[in-house]
Amino acid sequence: MGYEEGRETENSTVFGIAALSLLEALILTLQAKGLLTTDEIDEAFEAAIDAHHNRHEAHSNLENARAAAILSKLRVEGNSVRLDL
Repeated sequence: MGYEEGRETENSTVFGIAALSLLEALILTLQAKGLLTTDEIDEAFEAAIDAHHNRHEAHSNLENARAAAILSKLRVEGNSVRLDL
C-alpha cells in the first residue's frame, strides 16, 4: 500500500469516527427533547444493521460485517466514546 492509499484509508477512518460521533449526539439530543422514542432509535439501528448485512454496495463484505458489528454493539451498549472498537 502506497503513502496516498494509506492516507486515504486514514482519512476515511477519521471521517467515519467524526460522523458516528455527530450522529450519536443528534440521536441523544432528539431523544432528550422527546422527538425520538427508544423504539424509533431501535428501528433506526435495525435499518442500518440490515443495510450492512444486505451488503451496502460501496463496501466489501468484510467492511459491511464490521460496520454491522459496530452498530450492533452500539445498539446494546450505547455510547460509542466508551466502546473499545
